[in-house]
Amino acid sequence: MTIRLVLVRHGLSSFNAKGLIQGRTDDSFLTDEGYDQALKAGKALSKINFNKIYSSPLVRAAETAKTIKKSFNKEQDIIFDNAFPALRACSYPSSVKNESSVLP
Repeated sequence: MTIRLVLVRHGLSSFNAKGLIQGRTDDSFLTDEGYDQALKAGKALSKINFNKIYSSPLVRAAETAKTIKKSFNKEQDIIFDNAFPALRACSYPSSVKNESSVLP
């Protein structure tokens, strides 16, 4: 049995646009460009028959998943799971502009 796993990062968020690291905080949201990116991802992925769709419940990830799902021909629920990892906001100050300056 072959398993295909497709990973998609959330679209451009308000923090991304400012060069800030957001970690697990839910203070940022998708920008108009982020929604456009999600629509393009949905179109690119629309020919794949997905068995399941999982997403972080963080707003930027959830909105990306919902927007991508609009391109699919079948109705299915998105499973929102807190187990998805993300950088912890407490590890890096929100004023950091360049991840490479704080990441090993």
